[in-house]
Amino acid sequence: PLHISRHFLTLSPPSTLNLRPKPPENPISLRRSNTNTHRYKTSHDDDGIPANEVKTIAKFKSRYNYIRVIEVSRKADHPLAGSRLLLLDNPGNIHSISFLLKTLTECYFDVFATLPPIIPPGPIGILGFGAGSTARLILELYPFEITIHGWEIDPSGREFFGLSKLERDHKDRGFLFSKGSVTKELQDPNVWENLKSGLRKRVMIMVNVGGTCVEAQDPERAIEIW
Repeated sequence: PLHISRHFLTLSPPSTLNLRPKPPENPISLRRSNTNTHRYKTSHDDDGIPANEVKTIAKFKSRYNYIRVIEVSRKADHPLAGSRLLLLDNPGNIHSISFLLKTLTECYFDVFATLPPIIPPGPIGILGFGAGSTARLILELYPFEITIHGWEIDPSGREFFGLSKLERDHKDRGFLFSKGSVTKELQDPNVWENLKSGLRKRVMIMVNVGGTCVEAQDPERAIEIW
């Protein structure tokens, strides 16, 4: 059976809490991570998605992020058509993506789905679980082979991506989101040394880092909603 293990991760509380002001609602600019080399085009104007083809599911501030959850209509003339996106902060970095009718995302998340055949046997840990894009891919493609342990500091967007249903399917296990400051600890080299010491031989740590400072290398890759 599949298992998503419950783990406690204790991190130091932040000394200060900086909440960014709410970004303007119109226009909303969504910028894909520069790790995605795919250039999206539509029949409208540049990379624009008309506002009437985008539905806002949720928009709020959590303790850690300014969060937006949006759905792109399946009728949209865009590779993201039919997707649900978790956007954090400004300019709206895409932190999680899922599709109702397909598994692969056609962006860099799919790279993680190639890992199970080339890494040593054993569980996979995801520190910074987001809304589960990577885990969902791996579990759907390798349903009887992989156990995933997930940690996430901010649980606010999880209910919009089916994680609560996954927990109900595995009542003895689940995800636990811990309070604390990720940024401070992850800047400490000793944290990474401690993580490394707990891994098996020939195992690597892969880090997917994003933030408001992340911009597309090519400005034309920006995805605009207008």
